[in-house]
Order: sequence, then C-alpha cells, then structure tokens
Amino acid sequence: MAREALAVLVALLIAALLGLLVWVSREHGNIQDTSILVALIVVTLIAYGVASGRLTEVTAPGGWGAKFRERAHENIQPDVLPIHGDMETVPKEGLNQLKHRLPFLTDTKPITLRLTVGNPDERYSRTALEAYLKALGQFQSFMFVVLVDRQGKLVGYMKPDALTRVLDTPAGERFIEAVHAGDVPRLKGLTSIITATARPASTNVEALAAMEGLRLDGLVVADPETGEPTGVVTRSSIVTKLLVGLAGTKKASG
Repeated sequence: MAREALAVLVALLIAALLGLLVWVSREHGNIQDTSILVALIVVTLIAYGVASGRLTEVTAPGGWGAKFRERAHENIQPDVLPIHGDMETVPKEGLNQLKHRLPFLTDTKPITLRLTVGNPDERYSRTALEAYLKALGQFQSFMFVVLVDRQGKLVGYMKPDALTRVLDTPAGERFIEAVHAGDVPRLKGLTSIITATARPASTNVEALAAMEGLRLDGLVVADPETGEPTGVVTRSSIVTKLLVGLAGTKKASG
C-alpha cells in the first residue's frame, strides 16, 4: 500500500508539472494542439506505472519501447574514485602535491578527498585542509571527503561543505585532533558523518532510494568483504542510464 500511495503521489506531481508547462506553452506560445493533453495523460500513467513497479514495458508505433523496471533493477556501475588526496605531514609539501594533481583532474568522474583516521604518520592541519577544499571546490564533481582507517576500511564520509563549516568554527581543531586520534565517535559528534553505502550488487532503484532518503546526489560504494571504498555512484549517472534505456540506445561497442 505504501508503494501504491507513493506511485500515485509521483504521478500527481509529474502531472502537475506537465500541466504547468502546457499552460505556459499555451499562454506564451499559442499552442492549442489537443494532442498535448493526450501526451500529458500518457506520461502521467507511465510515471505511475514506473513508480508502482507495475510497468515492465511500454510499446508504441515505430518500435519505441521503455523497459523501466528491468533497468531500475540492474546493478549499479560505480565510477572509480580518481583521487585519494592524502596530505603530507608538512602542509606546504601537501599543497605542492595537490598543485601537481590538479591539472589532471576533470569533472568526468566523481572526486573525493581521502583522510586517514588514526594514522600517526599522517598529520593534518586546518590550513592544509582548507586549501584542499578550496582547490578541489572548483570542480563540480568534488562530492565527498572520505574517512578511512589505517587498513583502508571506510569509516564514513561527508559533504565538502560540512567539513568547511566545522573548520570555520572552534570545533575545527577538535575535529583534526579526533582524526589524528582515530576517535570516530567524537568525529560523529562534531559533524555529519555518513555511513550508508552502496554495494557493488546494489540495484539502481536501491541506490536511488538511499540517495533520496539521505538527500544526497551520490553514494560511496564499499567492497562488502574488505570495507574499502571502491567508487562513487551518482544520481545523474543512474538517471542517464535509465533514460538511455528509455530511448532504446545501445551502448557502443569497443
């Protein structure tokens, strides 16, 4: 029943949005074609079918097909983490290392900054962290600051702006002290640490549901055996995959 109610809500929201678009088009574009109303009804019904899980495939003249349900339950394909971002003991050396990496970073894949918790060989400073956040902040794909333990196992992760906010307060030094000490409970008390992850075997619909619940645009993917972060799956990549399935476009070979 809960899923049915959600499906109705999704359909009504889409219908309202499309109705608004139709009204704007008629008022400012002098569009009076009655076929628009038919299209509105069809799209609303499709939205209801997708959200309720009842729609497996829709076909229409010309061979157009939309296999939403199958696509939604396919396994996710996380992008590989392109940067670890470990900083050196001396902030200046760490910043020089960052300068060498920046030219090789792009927005084509998610970027994360990795901090190791409880490692006496890796020391961080407020100045160096702020410099890393500022430098990586120029990329739209900079998604998370990832915390791992000395074995590389995921401890948690946070949005970059969450770390920026805590560093701008007196709690910033306490955060850095907790990172050095490996005091995870203290870290969680100082800022919002996300522990929910996607698994390589997670489906598209499971990942999207988790993102919606956490109000995130992506999830860190962790190896179920080692607990190590292996990638990031994003909302946009999943939606693109579903839209490609809707259009019936096949992935180019080679």
